[in-house]
Amino acid sequence: MTKEQMDKLFSDRAERIFEFFSKAEKAEKELRLADALKYYYWAFAYLCTHPDYNSLKHALGGGASETLYNTLTDRIDKIVTGLSMRVLSQDYITAEKKKTIQLDVLYNNKPVQNFDFTYYTGSSYSEITGTLGGEDLGGVLWRRGLPAR
Repeated sequence: MTKEQMDKLFSDRAERIFEFFSKAEKAEKELRLADALKYYYWAFAYLCTHPDYNSLKHALGGGASETLYNTLTDRIDKIVTGLSMRVLSQDYITAEKKKTIQLDVLYNNKPVQNFDFTYYTGSSYSEITGTLGGEDLGGVLWRRGLPAR
């Protein structure tokens, strides 16, 4: 591979990193957190394979800029720490010895538009459960004897 080809490859990669970053910012503003996290992680994965990973910057406004590496890790952390779940309802199904819990998924006290998660059932992990408009779509099931926190 020639130097020109390598330069083109990494130039294209940088462009893709900024595309993912832009999509992630838009998704975060629209409270589509599943999409925001996906795009932030994709941007971060691509960034880690770029030779200038520690010097690629994005504009903050007012002429300031910050390294993308720091921004991406901060944004991911901000989303994860800004998430909260509130119990809307709990129903115990006696015949199946299961409890269904409806959750409200919030980001900075606003209902998220999409978010996917799994949880530990006491013996294994659940299937992926999703939210739409802040409300849990599938319900969270707990087996009898497990505390529902």
